[in-house]
Amino acid sequence: IESGFDDNPFHADARPQRLPLINGIMVDDLTERLQSALGPDEVFVHYFITDEKAVASITGKQGHQALVLPVSVQELKSVAGIYPDLIKRGRHDPADTLWKAASKNLYRYLILPLENTGIIPQNARLLISPHDVLQRLPFQSLLSVDEVGKETFLVEKYTVSILDVAVNIVLNGLPEPRAYTRAAAFAPVPKTLIHTKEETGAVRLSG
Repeated sequence: IESGFDDNPFHADARPQRLPLINGIMVDDLTERLQSALGPDEVFVHYFITDEKAVASITGKQGHQALVLPVSVQELKSVAGIYPDLIKRGRHDPADTLWKAASKNLYRYLILPLENTGIIPQNARLLISPHDVLQRLPFQSLLSVDEVGKETFLVEKYTVSILDVAVNIVLNGLPEPRAYTRAAAFAPVPKTLIHTKEETGAVRLSG
């Protein structure tokens, strides 16, 4: 993973002589003010896609870093663009698991490099600002796989909120975590695991 741009997360190429203004706030000052606005378990992630590279800026109480993501723009746009349709296919046909491979790849491209920075605490609240094709990506459904092969959705590891740009946090404050009144539950291979359909039907929201 190539890293850089530590002082300027919103510029995808070499740092300019003068840092740009965003709504009248200098970018380096914005990073400091953003860190002050975040809670101890909150991390802001801003993705930006140029013609040549995909960049992620991560800011939390543990620090700030910007990374060039380990994927080509063409590959990222291809996988992220088709992923929502693959999920729909899997919903209608549980035997169709193509979405899982795409989900794991997207996790490896978009989330794992950020986890490797050490800035994301356990059980963090991720405040994600997507860009371009990532704006229609259901981040919550991205899958990680541990060393023993256990699959975990991103939303099982972290609280995930999709936000606008960082300057809105500085100017308007953090939004309250969203309370969900509906949830989707999946029954894997119900023909083989005959009780999963009943178990899925018993899922209820609490709180």
